[in-house]
Amino acid sequence: MDDKKERPRTEDELREQLAMQIDFLTRSAEAFDRGLTDEAIRLAVTLRLLLHDTSNSKSLLGQLKMKDRLFLDTSGVYDPENIAPFWGLISIALGPPEVRYVAMLDDVKNKIRKAPFSEWWNEIVFADAYKRTLTRKDLVLTAANQDGGAHVDASLNETYAAFTKDNALGWRAGTTKGERPIAKPEYPAIRQVAHEVLKTIVPGYTQKPKIGVAQIIGNVSLKPVGPAADKNLSGRKIGRNEPCPCGSGKKFKKCHGR
Repeated sequence: MDDKKERPRTEDELREQLAMQIDFLTRSAEAFDRGLTDEAIRLAVTLRLLLHDTSNSKSLLGQLKMKDRLFLDTSGVYDPENIAPFWGLISIALGPPEVRYVAMLDDVKNKIRKAPFSEWWNEIVFADAYKRTLTRKDLVLTAANQDGGAHVDASLNETYAAFTKDNALGWRAGTTKGERPIAKPEYPAIRQVAHEVLKTIVPGYTQKPKIGVAQIIGNVSLKPVGPAADKNLSGRKIGRNEPCPCGSGKKFKKCHGR
């Protein structure tokens, strides 16, 4: 038998694969929502399979010509002039059981829009005081390729590590034992990306977060890191009518500026 010979897949076979991968994505998303947040890594692997093209392989959505549609974008738009760190895909919840980053799924407060795949995939969704940035592509591929998805590398992409291991976003939560960094922003961010993809390719898909709106944003503090910390946030005061940098969607005067 000549193992080098290959037979092209039929359209029906590709559709069967798509149904299976959507099922994988949905089941991992449901497990994540039940509290198994490390399912985000498996979400990243499935997202890579669905979305990422290389010189040697083509994504499943690409093979099915499904990447020419507009993708749901719940992130909000990154403003490089804003002095605050940016975490467009996620919010902060008070609990239970603890202060943490969360995916807001259908309850996003940002203005929802739709974007062509390349723009959506390469859009900045994290930025810190050093103006280091991550895109959806960066998050998904690094989680899948280096951080436990398809492989565990001996080292991590430096920018990814800054956000996921070193608290580059700067948020800390007060506890009975003092303040601590709020950990793992990448997990709910990947969950929100999966939600966007499911809503893009599955007609009628909807999912609400298992957390009440009253629990979102509370007694948390932002301690800037990087150059902005030494320059008192570049010496720029946040205007009372500007969006609050906490991501709540409210004006600063009605949120953390009260």
